[in-house]
This record gives sequence, C-alpha cells and structure tokens, in this order.
Amino acid sequence: MTKRQINYNVQFPRLRLKFFNLKIVWFLYLGSCIFGAGCTPTKQSLPPAVMTPQPSDEILAKDISFDLANGEIRYILPEPALVRIRIGMPEGGPLLRTLVDWERREAGLNIEKWDKKDAAGQVDFSHLDNLMLVLACQSPEGGRYMPSIKGFKRSPEFNVIFLDAEKTQEGFPIVLKSTPVRIILADQDKQWLTDAGFEVVVYVDQVFLIEGEKGISPFNYIINTEGFNEGYHSITINVASFSGEVGTKSIKFLIKKAE
Repeated sequence: MTKRQINYNVQFPRLRLKFFNLKIVWFLYLGSCIFGAGCTPTKQSLPPAVMTPQPSDEILAKDISFDLANGEIRYILPEPALVRIRIGMPEGGPLLRTLVDWERREAGLNIEKWDKKDAAGQVDFSHLDNLMLVLACQSPEGGRYMPSIKGFKRSPEFNVIFLDAEKTQEGFPIVLKSTPVRIILADQDKQWLTDAGFEVVVYVDQVFLIEGEKGISPFNYIINTEGFNEGYHSITINVASFSGEVGTKSIKFLIKKAE
C-alpha cells in the first residue's frame, strides 16, 4: 500500500532550510500517489496556521501527482506561473535534482518528465523509493505577496573537482584510499551567495557525511575509502544559501583499494 504523508513545514535538505518553508510540501513513497481530495488530511492533523490561512497572492498548484515508476509529474496551475520543482530525500537527505528552476508554465495541466537521474545524467536514482517532491510557484510579473516562498533566484552553480584523481575509461574519478574533493562556486553566483551566507553539505550514496555551515569557496573535503566497499559510488554536493536557494551536483566515482 502506498504511504502518503503531508508536511507543512519542512527542512529540505539537511541544511538551514528552516528559511525555506513552503505552504504545502508533498512526501511521496513507493511509486505513484495522486494528490487531491483523497490525500486531504483531517482537521486535527493541520497546524492552526493552515486551518485558518491568511489572504495572500500566492499561486498554489492543485491535483499534483508524482508517478515515480514512470518519472511523470502532473499538476494544474490556476494561472501562468514561474515554477520550481525539487526532488530529493526526506529526513535530512540530499536534494538530488532541481527539475524545473523558476521556468514559466501556463495555466491548466502541466506535465514534467524526469529520467530518474541527476542533471548531468551520470547518477541513476531509480533504485530509490523514498523520494520527496517540492513544487513552488510565483508570479511571472513579481510584486505579489507570497510569504511561503523562499529562494527566488535560480539554483546556484558550482564545480566539483577530484584533485589528482585518475579516471576510468568512461571518465569517472578513481578514489584510492583518500582523495581530496574541491567545490568551487561559479563566478556569477559567488558574490550573492557570500552576501546571503551559504553552507556546503556532502553525501556519499545519499548518506550524510559532512556539513560546512560557514560556506567558503573553494571548499575542500577528503574522501576516505575506509568503511566503503570497492566499486562504484556517488557523491552528492548541496550548496544552500540562507535565503533559500539550493544547488546540487552528483558525480559517480570508483573506489579502488590497494591489495
């Protein structure tokens, strides 16, 4: 049976995204879940602020569905809007993909496709069955009161470099015992991220490893192979501003241990 849960005040991912609170966040588990009347929580489960919402100019998508098996997201907009869709893991897990990043969508039914991979197509997330979808909307014209939206800029970009690492024939980094990894912010994002404040969070195989609460660029981290099996793994880096923007990048790499 598909498990459904609605959470109205989510920290996503393991970052200071207490600044990033959406009015409605849908948790999706194990495949397809259609949201609408059948998923409406009982009155007792709603926080008071949601039970008696204050007037605002927010644009709220309705009839949201996420068919994880087919990688299809459907939703209906009451009017044209700029849309952001994030996919990640709950309970402090990483943001895996920003599928739509404040792109215009028209009123009516909208359908988005996800190939279950990171933006570069390197890392396959199809084996994960506890993913979370976060959908937010804002007015294309701006100037409207939308208190639940945080992070109005597009996701920050950055480079991830495995220093002094050889590569496989397919181009994946090879990690031997310990390898330094360097995260460098893109030039166009460095200044505003520094002004807003940001942090860097590192995951390997979607498991949290380290959090640099005082963001710097370049940010260095050393992957130690102790405790990891030989073979292919993935590293996911989240760079999150304290104003709500989050960038993510995942890279597949190979661990080899000396015999």
